[in-house]
Amino acid sequence: MESVTIPQLINPVIEKFYRKCQDDFLIGYYFQRQLHFFDQILPQLKIFWLCDLEKQLGFAISLSTKQFNLNQAHQNLKLKRGEIGRWAVLFLETLNEEKARLPHSLVIAWEKRIVFYRNLFWKKFSSAK
Repeated sequence: MESVTIPQLINPVIEKFYRKCQDDFLIGYYFQRQLHFFDQILPQLKIFWLCDLEKQLGFAISLSTKQFNLNQAHQNLKLKRGEIGRWAVLFLETLNEEKARLPHSLVIAWEKRIVFYRNLFWKKFSSAK
C-alpha cells in the first residue's frame, strides 16, 4: 500500500477552501482583486500550511522554510473582524467537508491552527468590528 504524504492530504483542502473564498459574498472581493496573480500565491499558501501543520504534528519540516511574514502579507488589506471571522468559518467548513479522508490528528491540529490565526488576525489586522 502506497503511503500518502501530507501535501497530498492538505493540498485539495487548501484549493477547495480558496475557491470558496473567491466566490464568497463577504470576502470574495479580496481574492478577486488578487486573481491575476493568485496562481503565484496558492503555492506559497500550500507551503505555509504544510510547514505549519508538520510543525504542529511534531514532524521535521520537509521543506526549507523561508519565514512567512504574515504582517507584511496582510497589513495593507485593512481586514475587518467579520471578514476574518468569515475566513475562519469557511476554512473550518471546508475542513469539515473533507475530514472523512483525513487523519483525525491532522484535522484536530488544523482546526486549532485556524482558530489560532483567526485570533491572531483579530488582534493584529482587524480595522473595525
